[in-house]
Amino acid sequence: MLFAPRGQRSAPAAAPPQGAWESTKAGIRGVQDSLPFNLGDHAPAVIYALGDALRSGQFLAAYNQRLEAERGQNRYDEAVHPTARTIGKVAGTAVQMAALPVEGLLVKGGARVAGATPLMWRELAALGGAGGLAGVSGRGVSNLARGERSSFADYAGDFVGGATDALVSRYGNGGIAGAAGGSAGSLAQDILNGRRPSLERMRVAAEDGAALALPLGMAGRSLSNRLSISKKGKLGERLSVVRTLARGELPRRGPRKAAYPEEGVTRAGSKKKGWDRGPATIVDQRTRAGTYVESKFGLNNDLSENQMLARWVYGPRKYRTDSFLPRDIGALTAMPGYQVGIQFDRDED
Repeated sequence: MLFAPRGQRSAPAAAPPQGAWESTKAGIRGVQDSLPFNLGDHAPAVIYALGDALRSGQFLAAYNQRLEAERGQNRYDEAVHPTARTIGKVAGTAVQMAALPVEGLLVKGGARVAGATPLMWRELAALGGAGGLAGVSGRGVSNLARGERSSFADYAGDFVGGATDALVSRYGNGGIAGAAGGSAGSLAQDILNGRRPSLERMRVAAEDGAALALPLGMAGRSLSNRLSISKKGKLGERLSVVRTLARGELPRRGPRKAAYPEEGVTRAGSKKKGWDRGPATIVDQRTRAGTYVESKFGLNNDLSENQMLARWVYGPRKYRTDSFLPRDIGALTAMPGYQVGIQFDRDED
């Protein structure tokens, strides 16, 4: 540990001191060990091993010895100062969880276009299913790389975690979604494997799930928000195609056609009398089911007068308005980080 002697150390056999200062140091080490990916053990092991290697020339051997010493100190603290260590871990975790909303504070999320079509149950099911399959695939790839096999319960737990991550990500914060997915997957695996649910395992999974998802989510938000207007338009149209498929429909190929208001509708605010039979808008997509789709992407988008008229004429079922924001792209780019973090955690199981 960073707060332990620099020499080689292992769990002492003699009765340890249990004064206030020793408990305080154990609590501080608990904060250190709350870091994701077990950095609280690996980082000091690397630092001390570098110094040892300068004298011995054997970095790997020195690193393994230092890492085992760090883990020995963990076992010592858990046996002698369990309360202080737990308090330190809880405090460190609370600080990290409180930092997750920084994604939305540093990169604006924006508001969707008024009248944007909400997700339907079929779309939510598709989103959750895709996230769950990604979780299962992540474990499968990890097993192939390690030459291991996992139980059905472990795969099912990863499906629950991936689905939770995907469904929570629609609120636009990849870090929070990663934390939710990690904790939900850990809980599901414990239950399905017949184990008593462990708050410690849920804590570790939440941190590891969020650690990489947070920066990747911020990067996705920022980069997509910097795209040119034309590229944002194309991105929105492609996302609309994905959404159409998620709704169980197919886009219609060919040139985009105009959507006309029905006869008997007068343009709002128009001074001329009679029916307005001109084209209302050129849609971005038409589905085979006959739905018109208008796609918007970005923080400063709104429907034009003609688009609002077309939406009023045809209704939300016939004229769908898709409004995508940079935070949606952030949620997508955060998902691979969640998968890597969760599978990395298996190294320390």
